[in-house]
Amino acid sequence: MLLTDFAFTVIALDQGEKVRDLMEKQRYAEAREALEASSPSIGSAQDEVALLKAVIAICEHQFQEALDLVSATLPFVILDRTMCAFAHWIGAVALWEMDRPLDSAYWCSLATDQARSPAASRLQVGILCFWAVISAETGQFEQAIARTRLALRRARQPHELFHAHFVTFLLYREIDQKKATYHIELAQNLAITPHHRFLVEKPPDLPRPKLLSEEPGRIKVNLLGGTALEVNGARVSATGTPRAALLMAYLIQNDGESIAEVAEQILPPETAIKSADKARSDRAARVRQHLNQARRLLGDPSAVVCKGGRLWLGRQYDWESDLRLAVIGGKFHGEEISPLLACPWLEELTFTLGRSHRRP
Repeated sequence: MLLTDFAFTVIALDQGEKVRDLMEKQRYAEAREALEASSPSIGSAQDEVALLKAVIAICEHQFQEALDLVSATLPFVILDRTMCAFAHWIGAVALWEMDRPLDSAYWCSLATDQARSPAASRLQVGILCFWAVISAETGQFEQAIARTRLALRRARQPHELFHAHFVTFLLYREIDQKKATYHIELAQNLAITPHHRFLVEKPPDLPRPKLLSEEPGRIKVNLLGGTALEVNGARVSATGTPRAALLMAYLIQNDGESIAEVAEQILPPETAIKSADKARSDRAARVRQHLNQARRLLGDPSAVVCKGGRLWLGRQYDWESDLRLAVIGGKFHGEEISPLLACPWLEELTFTLGRSHRRP
C-alpha cells in the first residue's frame, strides 16, 4: 500500500518494525494491538501513533474513522510540516474512498504544499503518485502525467522509484503499450516487498497501440554498442551526434516533456560555475542543438516537434529503440552505452535494472 510504504520513512516508533511487518502481512488487528501496547501518553510520538492508526483504519476500510483520527491530530502537528503533510495525505485518501473527490484533491494539494519543505521531502513522491491517480480518475489526464513525471524526477529510493514507475504504468496501460511495458518492467525490478510483487506479478493485458497513420514510417533508435538510426530498414549513423539519438530514445518514453525537463534528464550535470539563469539558458540551447541534429539525421523537420517549449516525436512515424527493448527484456546493464552519453536518465535505469531484487 502506498501510504504504508511511505509512513515508516517519517515515523520512528519503538514498535515500528513490528507494526510495519504486521501491516505488510495484512494483520491489521494485531498491528493495532501492538500500537496500543506501546502507545505513549504524551508528545509527538502520540501523534505519530494516531496517524498510524488512521493508516490502519484505511487498510480496514474504516474511512470515517481514519478521517476522524486525522482531524483530531492535525491541530497538534500543524507546526510539524512532515507530520502535517502526512496527515493531510491520509485525509485525502480517506476522502477519496468516501467518494468525495473534490475534498480529496483539496487535501492532497495541502499535503503537497507541506511536503515542499525539505524536512518533509520523503513524502513528496508518494503524494505525487496518489494525486496522479486521482487526477486520472477525474479526467485530468495531462495533470496526472505531469505529476508522475515529477515523481519520477524526484524519486531516489527504491520504494519511491517503484511507485512512480507503477503509477506511470497504470496511466499508460490502456493508451500506449510501449510506455506501459517499459514502466512495468522497471517496477518489476524494484518490487521488494510481497505486496509490491503481488501488484506487478500479473499486470493487465496491454492493448495494441493505435498508430495515427495506416502505413507509418518506422524509426528505430540504437544506443547499445554504438549510436545509429534505422529508418525503414536503412541504417543511418549517429556517431557524430550521439546525444541527438539519446534525445529521441528518451522521447520515445517521455513525449511531451518541456525542454527544461529533457535537459535535466539527458544532459550531464553542469560543472562550470554559472548563475542559475545562465545554466538553464545554456542547457536549453544544448537541447535545441540536439533537436536540430535529430531533424537533420532524419531529413525531416517534423520528425521531432517543438511547440510551446515542449518536445514530441512526429506521429507520422512508428518509433522504437533498442534501449527500450533491452529494458523490457531484462537485458540492459548499462555497460553497452558509451560513457559519452552519461546522464541522470541512464544512471537511474542502470540503478533500477541492476538491483538484485528481480522477480522470479
